[in-house]
Amino acid sequence: MAIYTTLYDLIAALNAEVGPDEEDVLTATVVHLLNSHRVTCTGNLQGYRLVCDVAELATPVVQSDADLASYFET
Repeated sequence: MAIYTTLYDLIAALNAEVGPDEEDVLTATVVHLLNSHRVTCTGNLQGYRLVCDVAELATPVVQSDADLASYFET
């Protein structure tokens, strides 16, 4: 049985359960729930399909020391 809710309410409910640094988990969870039809969107986005580029999320961002130096005062 699917849950019918707005995208805003779905994101708000999941956001309350994940940490502030877990945006990628939140995004992947929303996409999975919608694409697996466990959650059906109502409202303005009814009928739209969301796509998550998992390869982009799996690629770690590497910063050099020079990039990080701008965050500190000398």
